[in-house]
Amino acid sequence: MRLHSPPQRCLLVSLDNIGDLVFASSVLTRLQQTWPNTQFGVWCKDYARDIGGLLPGSPLIHAADPIWDRAPGRPRGSWLPFLRCMRDIHAVGYPVAVILSRQWRASLATAASGAGFQQRVGYAGRKSNLWLSQTIARNTTPEPVTRELGRLLAPLIDDTTATPYRLDPTTLGTRIQALTQSRRKRHTMTNYVALHAFAGDTRRCLGLPIWLQLGRRLSARGTPPIWIGSKAEMDQIRAAAAEDYSFDYVDRCSEGTLMDTAAVIAGASLFVGHDSGPLHIASALGIPCLGLFLPGEPLRTFPQGPGASCVLTHPSPSCLSIDEIWQKIARLESSLDD
Repeated sequence: MRLHSPPQRCLLVSLDNIGDLVFASSVLTRLQQTWPNTQFGVWCKDYARDIGGLLPGSPLIHAADPIWDRAPGRPRGSWLPFLRCMRDIHAVGYPVAVILSRQWRASLATAASGAGFQQRVGYAGRKSNLWLSQTIARNTTPEPVTRELGRLLAPLIDDTTATPYRLDPTTLGTRIQALTQSRRKRHTMTNYVALHAFAGDTRRCLGLPIWLQLGRRLSARGTPPIWIGSKAEMDQIRAAAAEDYSFDYVDRCSEGTLMDTAAVIAGASLFVGHDSGPLHIASALGIPCLGLFLPGEPLRTFPQGPGASCVLTHPSPSCLSIDEIWQKIARLESSLDD
């Protein structure tokens, strides 16, 4: 049932990982354009809270790691913080909720928060249907995620055109400035490329020797890399790179937080990485990026932000060579000069 007028408040539920939260910004942007006077809230994992702070329009962020899932590098969410988050959502009160998570438990938790929902819209599913007032079937053929998310809004608004995801870099300004000053003290050049050599599934990761070759080629041409990732991942790169002093690392040029990582990405001239959260952060910030799908779902999760982008797809990491990556970077950068 279509709303007669825009709601005073609307909650978006994205209790998945960082890339999913970035994609959620496309729904937020479309709804903000349609309902400019509505107050928006976003329910996300606690580990993704920093990225929630970059969502357009400064929505109210409700953050707690769900009790049924683990965030990367964290244990399963605990009951007390999760129940407190549900209490806060209840206290605000949201007439409308859009559940972007496909987990039926996200639909149950949204309903259980008792926030005065008149409508709860989400993806159809045998268990999800019990907790939703309106459902949308998932497409059986691959489609861009932003288009799929746009269809999710059909019960609420007329224009469900796919909207690029985007993040607002405004709050990163001070961190980017500090990063630039730090690099000036240690490097003759501040221009750099952000590299992310990791993904959730290590079987999809290009071998570190090729990544190191890429880093050294970038350094030789005057755009040395800053490697991003967790401290453990940075330690892997450091151990493999030995004494390559042209390399920099997110946990050396900053505190290494997720917000620092976003600042490093936002200040880069180019991003290269696997199909994972940092790739979508880069695209959403408008940074030119090259995504590696080895394999993956390039028809669904290719970069869908405002910046220039391209992808390399292969059935396994062993099929990709350093020369192919270098040629793709050259074509991408050439397109920026046209």
